[in-house]
Amino acid sequence: MTLVSQGEAIAINREMAADREKAEHYLLAYAEELRKYQDGRREYVSSGRSKKDKSPVEHAVLRGAAYDAQSDAFHWLQAVEIVERGMDGRKLLFLTARRKAEARKGNGFGCGRPGWVAVTQMIFADAMEKQYLAPGYWLAERTVKSWWQDIISRTVNVALKIKK
Repeated sequence: MTLVSQGEAIAINREMAADREKAEHYLLAYAEELRKYQDGRREYVSSGRSKKDKSPVEHAVLRGAAYDAQSDAFHWLQAVEIVERGMDGRKLLFLTARRKAEARKGNGFGCGRPGWVAVTQMIFADAMEKQYLAPGYWLAERTVKSWWQDIISRTVNVALKIKK
């Protein structure tokens, strides 16, 4: 007896992979996605007001709540904020370094070792030296990848809890 069919299992695995990709995107492009979300929300709230509406404040609150309820970005941005608030100083520096490395786009090559790893290591070591006066602080490649996967996993978990 199987509780899940092969097709259902494949679909769930694809959804999990999509959630991880989405979490990675929102972690890396948080500032840009937040700006887009705020612009879209502002535009949505300001539109659709008619003369029969009683209060502009009530209209704004109701439209804002409706926008948030239908916005996928709202939940992912919340998840990123919650994960960031739960991080210690080193992990926050790591996330900042990872975002800067993504902005540089690594080594520019599509195959081989991911370019973002080496760039993240250098930026992180530099930040640790400035922030904590810890010269020579270096993360191994395996640690960089592990920390990044851990942050992505936590973001997915928080997003799933928020959507409940």
